[in-house]
Amino acid sequence: MKNRMTAQALWFGEKLVDNLLHWFTVRPKLTLTLAVFVALGPFITKPFNIDDPMSIWAAQQVQAHPFDFYGYKINWFGSVSPMSVVSTNPPLVYYYLALAAAVLGWSEPALHFALLLPAVAVILGTYRLALHFCGRPLLAACTTLFTPAFLVCSTTLMCDTLMVAFWVWAVVLWVEGLERDDIWRLASSGVLMMLA
Repeated sequence: MKNRMTAQALWFGEKLVDNLLHWFTVRPKLTLTLAVFVALGPFITKPFNIDDPMSIWAAQQVQAHPFDFYGYKINWFGSVSPMSVVSTNPPLVYYYLALAAAVLGWSEPALHFALLLPAVAVILGTYRLALHFCGRPLLAACTTLFTPAFLVCSTTLMCDTLMVAFWVWAVVLWVEGLERDDIWRLASSGVLMMLA
């Protein structure tokens, strides 16, 4: 009797795993989105660190003076310098953070949540690009997600993940534009390259 119950439990467990794997493989975009939230969600309350304060100050400047995003000075390297000298990044991520903060607030969870969206875009873009070049696009996207550099960069407020999202989608649209002879995809790819 005990062996029979054990066999039934194992059979049920195997069926459950098979059904879950099937469900995830037929819904790759949802699977990958969930995977991003599972992998990066635990870091949503991570305290601001590294260059995050610089991103926050720049986003606050954008909210106060949208056309003068680097019009202030900070003491970052031990002496007061213009922000345009300290930050060598284009300001698009600061505009994104300013918009997110206007909607969600300036807390760690709010801003980290806002930057989960570009992380999802990177992974979904990697999946779509991999559809053109390999037989295992889900594996390619998961490998990208769990690359240590991507995991670390995606838990900060810096521009890295947003830039990669624009770049991956620029490549996707470029490849598809060439395959389909679609001028709009090629032009959109150029715009995304510029944003990256």
